[in-house]
Amino acid sequence: MLAGHKSARDEPLEGRRLGLLGTNRAGQRGTPRKGPRAPVVAPPRLDMGTRNRTGDAVLVGRRQLSLARVLLDPLSFPFHALRRSVIVVVLLLVMVASLTWGITSALAQPYGNRVREVAGSPVITDGDTVIVADTKIRLQGVDAPETDQICLDHEGSDWNCGISARDALIHRAGKEIWRCQLRGSDAYGRALGTCFVEGWNINRWLVSEGWALAFRHYARTYAYEEDYAKAKKKGLWAGSFIAPWDWRHRNCDTQLHSLAPISIEAHWRLCGSPAQPPSTKCSIKGNLKPRACIYHLPGGRHYGKLSMEGPKRRWFCSEDEAIAVGCQRAKN
Repeated sequence: MLAGHKSARDEPLEGRRLGLLGTNRAGQRGTPRKGPRAPVVAPPRLDMGTRNRTGDAVLVGRRQLSLARVLLDPLSFPFHALRRSVIVVVLLLVMVASLTWGITSALAQPYGNRVREVAGSPVITDGDTVIVADTKIRLQGVDAPETDQICLDHEGSDWNCGISARDALIHRAGKEIWRCQLRGSDAYGRALGTCFVEGWNINRWLVSEGWALAFRHYARTYAYEEDYAKAKKKGLWAGSFIAPWDWRHRNCDTQLHSLAPISIEAHWRLCGSPAQPPSTKCSIKGNLKPRACIYHLPGGRHYGKLSMEGPKRRWFCSEDEAIAVGCQRAKN
């Protein structure tokens, strides 16, 4: 071997590891090695945040960062590489939050209906049913006696309490402008609403004056007002009566509300169906069939033949009242 010529065996081990061009430890370029080149194998590309086998470094994009360095100097981490992922995650969170809010709002509205408001002069058909701005409204949370319902006064005499309740409401607020907040509807298609006149609650007034009962089967909103009217013997509570929701399906086993004992004969008068109209102005006959309600005007073909005995019969004082509860005029 010639002097001054080094073989591959004489090269330091570190020098042979540095690559095909033989870069020495001082970083100087050496003479290219002869012979076929070994194939260059690129290191496996790891996803962002993947640990290497030794567990002491992570590859982010093409940068290899020591975990210790990231912990000691967080600003060295290339956060710009995460920008796209962060935007996607934020958008997904916004979509989930919007969907959750929509479902919660829908569940908060009974029957899936939003609150709406109507205003105008009322057409009062009975103690808890009115027409405002061409909208049939059933006052929510209260139940007033029907116009053909019979009660007993404080002396035990028959009393058309349904007509009295309607007239009391007409006298108190029949000429005022009503503002009603509507939410949902009943089985007859009437909007359920709470109505106000110059800030005072009409629903509450009816119960506190004893002209209607708190509809506790659905809500106890006006339970206090009912207890007050009962203690003061106002309206219906001055005598004896059957709750309106029981009177519609009445029989002689129906619960009777009375502050004093009454005779059996009086009890029968309360639970029976009046064969005669409660007033000469309330002579429209109603036939409440299982799937329909038909009303008959005096002089109609079937008016005289229709018996008014039984809980499926009603006397109406006007066509508006009959239509408000879902009845249709008979075809003569």
